[in-house]
Amino acid sequence: MTMWEYKNYEEFEEKYGLKTNPDENTYWHLDANFLEGVGILVNRGLVSVSLVESWMGFWVIGHWEKFSPYIREFRVRYNDPRIFIENEKLYEKVKEYRRNNFK
Repeated sequence: MTMWEYKNYEEFEEKYGLKTNPDENTYWHLDANFLEGVGILVNRGLVSVSLVESWMGFWVIGHWEKFSPYIREFRVRYNDPRIFIENEKLYEKVKEYRRNNFK
């Protein structure tokens, strides 16, 4: 997925969508759902952001920065602003942790 390229929601769906490429789409959902679960743990205070940043901060940041345009449009099209909200909150917490601890 790090090599995936897309310009907008439509191109993402054409290349990696459930209907056009179910195998790749499954990988994407496994990744996004895993990060959603990690986000829930951090956002509920069950796991420290420090631990997650050390373990996989690069992944959290890279995933959100690469796929947030798609996710934001997905939210609009499905009229649900909470889709992958834990991913977004996790991203913000990891970025904030880095700003505060790695100057």
